[in-house]
Amino acid sequence: MGAAYSNGSGDYAIAFTTTPRPQQPLPDGMLDPIFAAVMDSVEEALLNSMFTAVTTTGVRGRVRHAVPHQQVLRRLVTAGRLPTGAGPGLRPGACWGG
Repeated sequence: MGAAYSNGSGDYAIAFTTTPRPQQPLPDGMLDPIFAAVMDSVEEALLNSMFTAVTTTGVRGRVRHAVPHQQVLRRLVTAGRLPTGAGPGLRPGACWGG
């Protein structure tokens, strides 16, 4: 979604281990793929939650509308962020990643 997260980026991450014995920590530069994987999974979770949400009516009749899937896809194609023809496969309730 446009962000970068890697060793030296200035972002903070906290990690814990459950290994019973002390081990040598990984060199900082070897953590970049781990940061990228975490960022990808968070992005995927965010997109899935946005694109699987449905319009909901809550307390006192307050309505929160679902994201207009096809409109978003058309805009992404127009902006060159998705290939032409990518839109029809996504339908309301379908996961973003497939």
